[in-house]
Order: sequence, then C-alpha cells, then structure tokens
Amino acid sequence: ERLKEEGMQGKVVFDIGAHIGFHSLYFARLVGPTGKVFSFEPNPKNIERLKLIRDKNNDIKNNIFIFDVAASNVLGSEEFSMSDDIESGRSSGGFIDTADTIWKREAFKQRGFREIMIKTVPIDLFKEELGIQELPDVIKIDVEGAESLVLYGAKNTIMSKKPIILLEIHSILNMFNVVSFLTSLSYELKILKEENDGRCFIAARHKK
Repeated sequence: ERLKEEGMQGKVVFDIGAHIGFHSLYFARLVGPTGKVFSFEPNPKNIERLKLIRDKNNDIKNNIFIFDVAASNVLGSEEFSMSDDIESGRSSGGFIDTADTIWKREAFKQRGFREIMIKTVPIDLFKEELGIQELPDVIKIDVEGAESLVLYGAKNTIMSKKPIILLEIHSILNMFNVVSFLTSLSYELKILKEENDGRCFIAARHKK
C-alpha cells in the first residue's frame, strides 16, 4: 500500500529472490505498461512456475523479465540448496552456500533440500553480465540469509540510484550487517513486520 503512494507508474523494480512470482506480479501491476520488473530466481522449479504464472497474465507478461541467477557479492558460481516442493506452501526458495540461514544446514537436508550449482551475479554487474540497462527504483530482497551479500554487490547501484529497498532479514548477523551497510549509505530503516521465528521485514529509504 505504501508503494502505491510513491507514484510507481513507469518505474523499474528488481525482485531479488522472486520465488514463484507473487511479488513480481504485484510490482508489474504497480508499475504499469511503461514500467519493468526484473525477477531473479535460481531455483529451477520456481523459475518454471514463475514463467507459467507470468505467461498466463496477458496484461503484464511483457513487463516481467526473468533471470535464473542469484544476486550476491561476487561473480561466479556457488552451491545452492533447493527444494523441489513448491506445492505445500513451505519455503522452496533455497539459499546459496554462503548465506546465514535461520536453521542449521542439516535441518534443510532433512526436509529434502538438494544442492545444485548456480550462477551468482552482483547487481552492480547486471548490465555487463545480463544486459540489463535499467537501474532500479525499488529493490526487493528475499534470499534466505544472503541479504547482506546482495547489498554488498549492489553498492554502486544503490549510491547511484538511491532506490527504495525492501528486505526480509533472516538472522541477527544479517540484521547487523544490513543496518551497518545501509546507514553508512545514508539510509533510514523501518521494520514493517516481525515473524515469530525472528525474521523481520524491513523498508529502507535514502535520507533526502
């Protein structure tokens, strides 16, 4: 609701950790036919469903651009723990190996998570590596414990464009890193929602 007040028509959104696309669809309707949503999701099962859902929504399907990479702080490849279960409602988002997750790795293995290799690309290199010319007005980040790494890899983009940043924070360590990093770039942070397991949803806006 707050974003609706921002005048989002024609704006650019980076949906980092798009899952199966609920937020991407919402953003696409918010930015309208002249806006663009770039969705980044490394889980192949989620990508498959994301493309299916996008293509069934004729009014916005041409405004959502999907990339099967993980945003991080380094360009390369990394092990990614993922689940094929996208039907039960439990998280199938997965996480890169350097993420700081809310549970120990063994807990995810017990839930049937398996590992694949995926490409990691810093947001600052999206133009060179992925051909994305646009800079984001909004960055939404939900990456299962790698949120500070995503921000580290986006420093130049953030300093240049000063986007609104929406984050899900998955650990105390990430909260410390995110707050330290964004306040150093003159951002103000606000908690939007707190979950029972300790996760927090945060909005960050550059001080004008």
